[in-house]
Amino acid sequence: MPPLFYACTAETKRKGRCQNDAQVEGRCLDHPTAPRASQPDMIQVELHVNLEQSQGLELGGIPRRGIYEGIPPKSTQVFGAYGLARVQISHAVQEMRENGYGAEEPSLLQRDETMDILVLPFSRTSSSRDIPAGVEQFLCVTWGYCKVLVAPNSEDGRVIHIVNCAHKLSFPPLYELSFEEGLWGVKEPSETRP
Repeated sequence: MPPLFYACTAETKRKGRCQNDAQVEGRCLDHPTAPRASQPDMIQVELHVNLEQSQGLELGGIPRRGIYEGIPPKSTQVFGAYGLARVQISHAVQEMRENGYGAEEPSLLQRDETMDILVLPFSRTSSSRDIPAGVEQFLCVTWGYCKVLVAPNSEDGRVIHIVNCAHKLSFPPLYELSFEEGLWGVKEPSETRP
């Protein structure tokens, strides 16, 4: 079952991604021939973790780096306002790495009294480092909600995508997120993956 909304894959004048619903071959009716949206310079994976999980990550060496500021306003939501339900992101992370995105140092940000955000950035400019085992386990689970966002261009002109996941579940996914060279998509879950 495909998502109900998929953002047009056309690039906007400011190197963002069109916010209209794709109608034909990934394009909205306003942009049938516009250039394709740029690949991201950075992808920020944000995983909501409870305080017990956060403390375990901190004991495992993941540094705490401040307060979570939320999703940037005016971000294009690739799969609409509700995103995807019951999704696994490990396949997308593997594709990102195969496409030259290196993992940077993960960190924890305080969200509120009950949750923190585990942030794992990937960049085309960084050399790839191993993802710590404590972090890796969160990439291989089913997430109740997953939003993929294309943030407005940063002040330095970088294109940043955000994969924001919440509500870790204990049952199989309905979808696997796929990177698709920064256009993002969904696939049926593979029975061979954890």
